[in-house]
Amino acid sequence: QELLDCSSRKIKSSVEALRNKGYPIGSIRTKPGGYFIIRNEEELEATIAQYESQIERELTTVMKMRQIHF
Repeated sequence: QELLDCSSRKIKSSVEALRNKGYPIGSIRTKPGGYFIIRNEEELEATIAQYESQIERELTTVMKMRQIHF
């Protein structure tokens, strides 16, 4: 982030745009964290697993919020 002199939001947006164009950009959330070029099936699956886990957590949150009635 400091090297590029831009916000983390801009970096995330740029990575998402590159992924949507087919670039194999992986990420890791555990320290030290960051982005990398995916070079094999294991790295691809690890990146996908993180997103699937996030999706499950987000869906659980949505389902719980849908149970709130005013």
